Amino acid sequence: MDGVIKSCSTANCSYKCCDFNQGNYIVLFPNELAYAKKNKFSIAHLRIIEKIDDHSFKVICNAKNRVNCDNGYKPTDCKIYPIFPVVNDKYILKGEKCPLTTSHIEKHIENSKKHIKNLPYIQFKELNKWLQHIKLVGYKLIKLNV
Repeated sequence: MDGVIKSCSTANCSYKCCDFNQGNYIVLFPNELAYAKKNKFSIAHLRIIEKIDDHSFKVICNAKNRVNCDNGYKPTDCKIYPIFPVVNDKYILKGEKCPLTTSHIEKHIENSKKHIKNLPYIQFKELNKWLQHIKLVGYKLIKLNV
């Protein structure tokens, strides 16, 4: 999953999600940084700005081409944006700066949920525990039509 949504190019968004000039950041899921390092993915474009806990971090992307991360590692948060999971799977968080409607991203939501369930670096139980205490800015809770 590369995280590119076809509607982005036609929705006048100009990839606002990749603009870090407004205090935005990317959340690295627990164990994600260790996974990227272990697999020798390039993470040179990612700058850690804050440690969330022992295994997760807030980072900023300094890639020149943020759509493909300068061919480096693309964090899960970027792949699934504008959504972010919550413990109750009848809801998601949706990034408020994203101009796409929920109907524009239905397939992306479905793909993102599958992607999250298959993350190779975190167990589902550990993920749910982390989701209960992670703090995000610029998201709103959306009820899914399940």
